[in-house]
Amino acid sequence: MNMIDKFRISPITVLFLLMALVSSFHFAGCSGKDIDENNPQAVFDDAEDDVKDKRYQMALDKMKNLKNKFPYSHLATTAQLRIADIHFLEEAFIESAGAYETFRDLHPKYEKADYVIFRIGESYFNQLPSSLDRDLTPAAKAIDAYRELGTLYPKSEYLSTARQHLAEASEQLSGKERYIADFYFKREMYDSAARRYEKIASKYPETKTDQYSYLRWGQSLMRQSEQPEFTEKKVALMSEAKHVFRTYLARYPSGDYAKEISSLLENRFKD
Repeated sequence: MNMIDKFRISPITVLFLLMALVSSFHFAGCSGKDIDENNPQAVFDDAEDDVKDKRYQMALDKMKNLKNKFPYSHLATTAQLRIADIHFLEEAFIESAGAYETFRDLHPKYEKADYVIFRIGESYFNQLPSSLDRDLTPAAKAIDAYRELGTLYPKSEYLSTARQHLAEASEQLSGKERYIADFYFKREMYDSAARRYEKIASKYPETKTDQYSYLRWGQSLMRQSEQPEFTEKKVALMSEAKHVFRTYLARYPSGDYAKEISSLLENRFKD
């Protein structure tokens, strides 16, 4: 064996050396700081530095380690909340929603509970799809969170944004309901259409679809009363339609459909 062969390093040895080198950099931290792993404050501060530098995965690992290693430290609770925050910052909104909800369940009396509820709503709001033909479950969950925030914390600093996003989420849901209701109406399925329009009027007031839903709700009831299978309910259906139209005029005396509805009441209904 010559001297070159004697000191030649095998590919496997090179691989292990590289892995060891990478590991040493990882545990030392990108900042090169020496961290006292037995000091929860030092670990927390180091993780926050990672957040500032957008090293989110490293920050998550450190916050989780802190929470598990020092469960009785006052920083354990803060670390758990920051885990949710970090998921939110990296736009992992499904994960952040779950993390905020878990935090709320474990710490219902947390001093910044309004922030937690607001972030639950924001996590779902940021999952809203761009079109109405997609699943809108996140919109409903966002609305629930925003309404809970308004009910429990009417003076919260987050309420202004929550109300704005609640309105946007409500528009999406009412738009989806209108799409389905119109589908039934065009196919003369007036019973199903009426129930959908009623849902819009009751659950999504003050949306762009609200006034339209009253008109179509009343018209659906009128046309349903003319269908043979609903002959026995004709009087009741017409009475309900009249009530719907009068409710609209009471709410929107100068509304977009006030003239049309007034004409229907005058020509189709007799007291």
